[in-house]
Amino acid sequence: MVLTLVACRTGPSQYVTDMQVYQGTSEASLIDALGPPDNQYTVEGVKYLTYSKVSQQIYPTNSGGFGVGTGLYRNGGGVFASQDFATRNASIQTYRCDVFFAIRNKRVDKIGHRGEAC
Repeated sequence: MVLTLVACRTGPSQYVTDMQVYQGTSEASLIDALGPPDNQYTVEGVKYLTYSKVSQQIYPTNSGGFGVGTGLYRNGGGVFASQDFATRNASIQTYRCDVFFAIRNKRVDKIGHRGEAC
């Protein structure tokens, strides 16, 4: 039996933490450093630039195996063997983190994030 421990994240990811250095910088400096944003929009005079990080994790399903044992059957006992070498599909999970920068007066005024990978 394999035991897996899952760690719970208690704070922002390193990606989100790294983005905090841009607080107060100019919009031009932000774009120079990170490149063009993945999305941008303006609401009530505030421009929002969004950068997205997407990653995938592959979770393998049960793999094939081989077993040997003894057992009782309706007409007597015996030794038996079983095998299962079938290929199974893996499960792929996609994780996303969107970091947005609110630009006021051509400077980064606020930084926020959303997504399960943040």
